[in-house]
Formats: sequence, C-alpha cells, structure tokens
Amino acid sequence: MINYFRIAKIVSLHGINGDLKCISTTFDNDRFSLLKKIYVIAESEYELLEKNNIDYQKEISDIKFLNNAVVFKIRGVDSVEDAKKYIGREIYINREEALPLKNDEYYIPDLILCDVYDTNMIHIGKVVDVDINNKDDILVVRRDKKDIFIPMVKVFIKSINITEKKIIVELIEGML
Repeated sequence: MINYFRIAKIVSLHGINGDLKCISTTFDNDRFSLLKKIYVIAESEYELLEKNNIDYQKEISDIKFLNNAVVFKIRGVDSVEDAKKYIGREIYINREEALPLKNDEYYIPDLILCDVYDTNMIHIGKVVDVDINNKDDILVVRRDKKDIFIPMVKVFIKSINITEKKIIVELIEGML
C-alpha cells in the first residue's frame, strides 16, 4: 500500500522571502490550510520517501492562496537562494493526513496498477494513471502498449475493489 500522496508540485518562487508557489494536484485546495508539515521531494526520490530512509519532512510556517495556486513558506527557507532548490519538487503528505473519502471516492495512488476487467471477466489492462479534469475523472488503462481512456462514471465503472486491486467496467463498442 502506498503511504504517501502527492498533493502539489512546486512551480516557482513567489516574492523575495523564499515563498514557494505550487500547483495543487488534489481535489480540495482548502486541505492545504490544515497542513503543518509536508514532504518535499524530487520525483526520483519517491522510493526513498516510501522506505523512510531519508527525512524529507518540512514544516510550513505560512500559507496563502493566489488564484489557482497555493503559496507557502517552509520554516527556515528565508531567501530566494534557499528556495530555488525546491522548484520542480513535489509535495507529499502521509496517508494518515489525507482527507477522508466519501462513498465512491478513491485515492488515486490506490487505483494505480489495478487490473481492469470487463463484465465477462476478460482482462482489459492495468490502470497507469488517472486524468483529473473539471467534469469526470478518467482512468488511463494500458493495454498492449496502448492507452484506453475510461470515464469514471457509473455507466462504465461497475465496481472497484481496492483490496483486490480489481476494477470491473462495462465499455461501449469502439472504446477498445
């Protein structure tokens, strides 16, 4: 089970005091105001974070919202020079800090690598990504080196079992 969830990516500096601007990858930006600590890593360091070999935890000393972005300050990062090394890094939280889910909601990392079957139990492929957009999220399922895009709506998604890593779908002609 994945223990850490990505919630944002740092894209630039904001101002001259070491503030960092990030783009959220979570469904609820209000969740940032609840955070006191985050994990800041380069994408290639995720495995080390997951194994807890290195402490990437940082304390947040200030947070504000700017249009569609989140601007925050890491305690002890007080200059542009100190902050530059964080640009391009991703922000993660521990699973225990994730917001609770409602019925029929799932954490994206729990969907990744789920096997997808049709209603006749014929294997379609594996989930490799979830495309988040304003209307309906879309499962990206890899089958024979090609991606199939399945909207996450009840008409297509019949069941999701995270424990068994299995998703049952009913597709219309032409989706494959």
